[in-house]
Amino acid sequence: FHLWPEIFKGGFVGVDAFFVISGFLITSLLIAEIEQTGRLDLADFWSRRLRRLLPAATVVLLVSLYLALRFIPETEWINTAKQVLGSALYVQNWVLVTQSVDYLARESSATVVQHYWSLSIEEQFYFAWPVIIFLCAWLSRKSGFAIRSVTAIYAAAIFVTSLLWSIFATRGAPEAYFTTTTRAWELAIGATLAILWPRIALPRAARIGLSWLGFALLVASAFLIRQGIAFPGWIATLPTFGTAFMILGNQLPGASATLLSVQPIRFIGDISYAVYLWHWPLIIVA
Repeated sequence: FHLWPEIFKGGFVGVDAFFVISGFLITSLLIAEIEQTGRLDLADFWSRRLRRLLPAATVVLLVSLYLALRFIPETEWINTAKQVLGSALYVQNWVLVTQSVDYLARESSATVVQHYWSLSIEEQFYFAWPVIIFLCAWLSRKSGFAIRSVTAIYAAAIFVTSLLWSIFATRGAPEAYFTTTTRAWELAIGATLAILWPRIALPRAARIGLSWLGFALLVASAFLIRQGIAFPGWIATLPTFGTAFMILGNQLPGASATLLSVQPIRFIGDISYAVYLWHWPLIIVA
């Protein structure tokens, strides 16, 4: 989408798929830790996330700042510096909101670090969601209800509230694309799926069928969704639920995941974080 927007008109839905997957994986880890140890070590979780994400992200920010000073017009320097700082503090999405940036406007002048908006939402999720699960674990012990039951209520509440906000409250405002409140429901889909995972008793054939339906929804979204459509909103349910359906297939033989587990697709997945960080500043500078 960033290179050939006329072909992959809705390629930006890759971010929506990313949020669902992230919500699923992180919630799976957190719930598993509580069920296995009876506690949740927030400091250890946050330190592991920072060790994984912060070094590479910081290097790219520094290189991007240098490239901007070296190649980008001087009129863009101040705004670039503001957004580099926002990206370093993982509030880049809110910086873009305050500037009323329209991500899908082709004529807009993007900085070398605009893409950090999605990583900022991710980091905000890493901070807030474990705290909520920590509190759910406390409520679980006090009430006697299972941790998954208590957490599912909160995940569902976030999903409903955020989705309704995304559809109705923002009314297609361009800056709604970046806000955490209009994106939280996408992470909540993955989180809810992870919470309910042991209780999902779908037949094998149904899981395989849903995985291919999800794959079709995700691919179709990349070509059919385009600028001019209020996003995110109800239309974002296509790639997000499509991703959730793909996860349901897991590693079952014949599910869509078997297609995505072959090389070179798996190699791209392995280096996806580096590709995400580096590709945008190089495109902008070029």
